[in-house]
Amino acid sequence: MANTNATSKKILFCDAEAASLRGEIFAASLVGAAGITVFDGYYMHSVMKDAESWQAQNIKFSGTEFPERAEFLKAFLETFESARVEYGTGEYSSLTVCGHMPAPVEANLFQQLFAEVGMGEFSGPYHLVNTDTLLLLAGEPADSESAYAEKFGIELPSGYVPHTALSDAQLTRLVWEHLTERISFS
Repeated sequence: MANTNATSKKILFCDAEAASLRGEIFAASLVGAAGITVFDGYYMHSVMKDAESWQAQNIKFSGTEFPERAEFLKAFLETFESARVEYGTGEYSSLTVCGHMPAPVEANLFQQLFAEVGMGEFSGPYHLVNTDTLLLLAGEPADSESAYAEKFGIELPSGYVPHTALSDAQLTRLVWEHLTERISFS
């Protein structure tokens, strides 16, 4: 029996960009049901000023620019906490987040929110899920959502740009939706 995808309506899809896989997060986006942008912002990290860095050559920005890292993190946290009204489930209004690369990048985002701007011990995503596992269950390579989207003709969001937090969060949502329709959980 195929999943009716009702659970996807309670999932936030996230992507973050970082100075390295475990480095400072400097861009992040949250996308909700039907592709609604919940948060899209960044601040200009010093790694982006080094024209030779992978980040400067590949990462693009969208959304609101914040002048300081703390303002960026606080704005993300406020938005994340506010999302509990619409996306929270269970006794604690837990938020399920599907990350674009949840281990280590998006997990690191939530660790930084906890360490630097006061995210509560029980305020983080519960659960942090991913498309990797579903891709494996579907017999697909687990390391490329874009290859999966291309293989199955999933139409990318208008203006899609790889390594842009908003575009990648939207891609994650589309791949999750497609996979949960394909995979039988009976």
